Amino acid sequence: MNEKSQDGISRPLDKFVKRAIKYLGCNTARILAPCNQLFLIIGFNRNTKTDDKPGQWVKNGKPIDFDYIEEHVIASGKDSKELWESVKSYRKMQRETYNGKKPGLPFLSI
Repeated sequence: MNEKSQDGISRPLDKFVKRAIKYLGCNTARILAPCNQLFLIIGFNRNTKTDDKPGQWVKNGKPIDFDYIEEHVIASGKDSKELWESVKSYRKMQRETYNGKKPGLPFLSI
């Protein structure tokens, strides 16, 4: 029987998520599965203080800063094998596109 975690995703996919975080160097990852399709969403810890436009958030006339997670859907597949192939294709495209230079989002640093 396939055990489920609290969020309803099977435990093998929990391992998949941990593997993806390590492989891609992101801070968070999760899988959504609408309509029998898996989607990998990766996230990066961010703070408004270090954004391109710091101070854009204002409360009572004073700039405020806060932490948040910037997320991107980067891969999809009908099963975990197809999803992992999509992850590898994403990383390959990232490397070819930026040729060793540090890319900006949605591409990850290598």
